[in-house]
Amino acid sequence: IKVGIVYSLSGRNAWEEAPVQQIVLETIDQINQTGGILGRIIEPIILDNASDAQKAQENVETLVKDSVSTIFGAVTYDNLF
Repeated sequence: IKVGIVYSLSGRNAWEEAPVQQIVLETIDQINQTGGILGRIIEPIILDNASDAQKAQENVETLVKDSVSTIFGAVTYDNLF
């Protein structure tokens, strides 16, 4: 099961988004260790928003084209203000 993970791993918002991503990845790992979901392993696809709202939008579009089942992430609005 492909799952999109899109948080800022670089830039000014990385300090608050990277730890959240780590928790998501740890949770996915725990689920996979117990056999996944209905026997299917979760495959995280990780993209960096780089603390940029435009980049976040591009990342989501990429993941949708890649047919992920769901997307976990955050969007920064710093460059909009």
